[in-house]
Amino acid sequence: MIIEKIPFQIDFPLKILKNQKVNFKDKEERKKIFQRHIYYYKYGKIRNTILEKRSYIFFNLAGKVVKFLNKENPSLSILGVSVFGSSLYLNRPGDFDFLVITKGNVFSHIKTKFILEIDGKISKYSVEISIKGIENFSKGVFDTKSDFPIKSQRPIIYRTAISLFRRHMPILGYDFVINRNIF
Repeated sequence: MIIEKIPFQIDFPLKILKNQKVNFKDKEERKKIFQRHIYYYKYGKIRNTILEKRSYIFFNLAGKVVKFLNKENPSLSILGVSVFGSSLYLNRPGDFDFLVITKGNVFSHIKTKFILEIDGKISKYSVEISIKGIENFSKGVFDTKSDFPIKSQRPIIYRTAISLFRRHMPILGYDFVINRNIF
């Protein structure tokens, strides 16, 4: 159930994406991305080793997400793909959640499965893809053509906009601006 009222307002417009692309394959850059993430530590000062262990899975699933979306909807102009959710801290997540930020005003959600081969072992992963337009986050606009009612879009856009740099791990595309003043 989505909470319809949120206890804060955001002063739009916001700058959400940096002009710098992420190089998630680079070990040092990946480490910096991990360190700023809210789940870098699991409890207290116990480091979350799941992030590094899953970095291969994150990167390869993100690539499959892009290929899937380009095939399903080639008109989408993808600016970034980030991973969020329980796969960042739970040993047995139910699925892998990705946020895809595109140009324009888009608000959509897709559930699918992808197959990856890791060390000769084939695994099937449940994947949820949340597609949002940059204008949803930077201008606070809503997609009137979406299947999601506008009253549901508002809290999702607001919550996500203020927490991108801390709760979402950029994998492909552009990095997030650190909007500390609104987090």
